[in-house]
Amino acid sequence: MRLDSIRRSLIGSVFALAAVLLGSCGGGGAGSTNAGGILQLLPSSGTFYAGVEYTFTVSGGRPPYTLSSSEPSLFAVPTTLNGNSFTVVPNNPGVIDADIPPGGLNVRTVFVTVRDSTGGFIAAAEIQVAQNFLTGYGVFFNSNCAAEGVGVPPPAACAGGTTEVVLNATISGNLNGNREYRFDVLRGPFTWFFPSGQLQGGSISADGSSVTTRTDHAGRAHVWLRVSNNVGTQLAAFRVTDVATGVSTTHVFIIQGVPLTGELEVIPDEITFTGPTTAQCGTGSADVLVFDGTPPYTAVSSFGSILVTPSQSNSQPGRFTITASNPFICITDGAVVISDAHNNRATVTVTTEAGSADPPPPAISLTPQSVTLQCGSSGSVSIIGGDGTFSTSSADARITATIADRTLTVSRGAADVPPILPASPTPGTENPIQFQVTVTDGNTVGTLSVRAPSHCPP
Repeated sequence: MRLDSIRRSLIGSVFALAAVLLGSCGGGGAGSTNAGGILQLLPSSGTFYAGVEYTFTVSGGRPPYTLSSSEPSLFAVPTTLNGNSFTVVPNNPGVIDADIPPGGLNVRTVFVTVRDSTGGFIAAAEIQVAQNFLTGYGVFFNSNCAAEGVGVPPPAACAGGTTEVVLNATISGNLNGNREYRFDVLRGPFTWFFPSGQLQGGSISADGSSVTTRTDHAGRAHVWLRVSNNVGTQLAAFRVTDVATGVSTTHVFIIQGVPLTGELEVIPDEITFTGPTTAQCGTGSADVLVFDGTPPYTAVSSFGSILVTPSQSNSQPGRFTITASNPFICITDGAVVISDAHNNRATVTVTTEAGSADPPPPAISLTPQSVTLQCGSSGSVSIIGGDGTFSTSSADARITATIADRTLTVSRGAADVPPILPASPTPGTENPIQFQVTVTDGNTVGTLSVRAPSHCPP
């Protein structure tokens, strides 16, 4: 005997014993104790669909009442009841009774008991909680795909094929006619359509990813899907939504694909990046598209300075971005290898070459970067970098500057004209100050710091 049958038999025996006890209290003191009459819980049996609110009535006995459920997580009842009614919203049973015949309604048996405040009177109900999903009796596929063998049903969908999707829209155990449902593509290379453009009381999005329709008088909704050509075998999914309530369910099915062999077509298959000057290799990014293969596509670079993003593309056609990032390494015929789900391959050749223009000269620098002068003395520094055509200027007339080839000469005059009053008793012995001299070739500037006395005697 199965465990569910034993469980129901034992609890049924308890109910029978309770009935005997109730019957034995027909007169005398029992009559005065059961002032409210025989304790009853109504309804005492029936099938209750998950998600639907039901009301129970308690009569007789003496309140308050104590209630219990054999499946409190599935069919929750209040522990104490001071009135005469309570409501229950059953959950969906994940486990069903073991002795349900094939094709029978999926239910879970629950026993509810109630005891009055005297403890001497018990009533009970045997309830079947039924699964109540949006599509309780499923989705069916009728495709024009070829079967893979004799006696083997055709696949639900196939590359380049069309499939009728039939939804038995069951809510609370009933098939509802003229009820609106929406079908949305979640994953896979397929779109919705109606034969001959007949909308059948619904609508369809411009890209075919969403369609609404109404059930017929038998409570069935019919929509059609079309799979793209030349796609590989893969899982696909769509969502069905009851428009009135927003309740939805997701269905996953297999698309039987077409295995593709041969070399992939990659556009472009050669990429060259050219640097701005003869001193720099080319850098930059370029997109490539992959055709005639089965996603997902993967791409791998043979050089660390050539990057590919993403590493995998699930689109059709596949799409990758190739980036050369190092201006100091020139690459000839670097390879980016792209493969598809069937290990078909193609190669993108990447070259990074230097440009033809001369590089700009390096920035001007002066060596040394500072000099110290006395009254009537001179000093020289070397000019490094620049294009060789230089001009110079001094920020103060007390310092003069001249350039010969790549040599900058700066001088401090022996006497200031007009005379500058000394800041100390002995001219030329006070602390020097800093003067600035600049050199430029029109593009970059170098600066020399000159320390010299602030004044020199006339």
